[in-house]
Amino acid sequence: MKHFFVLSLFFLHVTSFAQDNFRIIFYNVENLFDTHNNTMTKDDEFTENGSRHWNNYKYWQKIKKTSKTLKIIGGWEAPAIIGLSEIENDTVLQNLIYTDALKRYDFRIIHRDSPDRRGIDVALLYRKDKFFPLNSKFFPLLDHNNNIIRSREILYTKGIVKGGDTLHFMIVHFPSRYGGYKNSEPKRILAAKRIISICDSLNEKFYNPKLIIMGDFNDESSNTSLQNINNNSNLNLLDSDHGTHKFGGKWGKLDHFISSNSLMNNSSTYIKDNQCKVFYEDFLLTKDDKYLGKKTNRTYIGFKYNGGFSDHLPIYIDLIIK
Repeated sequence: MKHFFVLSLFFLHVTSFAQDNFRIIFYNVENLFDTHNNTMTKDDEFTENGSRHWNNYKYWQKIKKTSKTLKIIGGWEAPAIIGLSEIENDTVLQNLIYTDALKRYDFRIIHRDSPDRRGIDVALLYRKDKFFPLNSKFFPLLDHNNNIIRSREILYTKGIVKGGDTLHFMIVHFPSRYGGYKNSEPKRILAAKRIISICDSLNEKFYNPKLIIMGDFNDESSNTSLQNINNNSNLNLLDSDHGTHKFGGKWGKLDHFISSNSLMNNSSTYIKDNQCKVFYEDFLLTKDDKYLGKKTNRTYIGFKYNGGFSDHLPIYIDLIIK
């Protein structure tokens, strides 16, 4: 009840944005699993008999908190586009968009199950009064021999925004740092290579396409994967005002927005301030007793249920549509 009270207070004070703004959010919601065992993936810990004793109460608490967070980030109304990572399946997305916080906005879902070993995926939610998708495609990550890597796919969607402009979106969740940064880095470099290849194809097919890439890259802007993407003359890694994930007492920027240069200020549709913002608010945070300051308010701390939100903070941008 305490978190919901804080959410309500924050909502009363949140600043609304102009109606011609088109707010886009990305949020790694951290292990949004249902309670059922999928025998095809390693989701056993998030079942009632699993190591985390994941049950219906915990599941619906997470659904409600996630949906209210997404609504609040939008201002006085829900955002136009929401990119998500670490969701298990279509069921959790359906449950999410039909919560009291989101159901009146008539969100639609773009998603499919990925080859990820744990069964976590990326997804795109869109308001049908703000965005009309024309087509979508899912790109698996490939190794040097063109074999599929058991990780999250890249979700690509092309569509028309209210006002008539065509936008291209990509949602990503790069391979994790599990096993150590150096050992895992080659897979993230391959994921970046896949993005560059998709961008090259788009530039060949469309004149000056308006493209937004968002996701959890599991890398900082200074790391090789993001440097390779940012070195592309058509792409721009947007700076953010705060870290999104705290590890070892340090805030890191692992979640990013990348835009095409065609979305700069001289465009009919452009990103406000050319900047990505981190939704750094008290109800998503808790006191960091070990390292001081604050840290993300997680659902679990180790295997102990904490009842929080996520180990990542959401990020967002506003598009101005003339």
